Amino acid sequence: MINSFMEHSMEVSDSMNPNNTREKPRSVLVYNATMGAVDCVDKTVKPYQSVRKSYKWYKKVFFNLVDIAIYNSFVLYCAKRSIAEKDYMSFVLKVIEQILEKYAKDTPARGRPPQLKARRCTLPMPMRFLNLKTPTVTIASSR
Repeated sequence: MINSFMEHSMEVSDSMNPNNTREKPRSVLVYNATMGAVDCVDKTVKPYQSVRKSYKWYKKVFFNLVDIAIYNSFVLYCAKRSIAEKDYMSFVLKVIEQILEKYAKDTPARGRPPQLKARRCTLPMPMRFLNLKTPTVTIASSR
């Protein structure tokens, strides 16, 4: 990792697991210690992301911006209301419900209407073919 604001030095990083103690560059330790808010956003938004694999890149960017805007509104909502239990998923569901209440409209069903009951012939098999008007074919014998 290249940086220009501190000199290179290696420090031992403490871990909860004593077998996982390692030497890391000081710049990595500073970065990990001060990157709290960005990491918090990523951890909170990632499980509920609206971005899907099949979208084009500009749709991914748009939906990522929507996710971040919803997270920012969640942070402001929690700060203003001083809520002890901060449940991001319930907040997202409330936002979705309110958007649907305000802007959703009933659209007429498109396509062929569903059939109420299946049409089945109740006649026995040979009787079904009696009323068919099929041409009769005669084969002339060549003797």
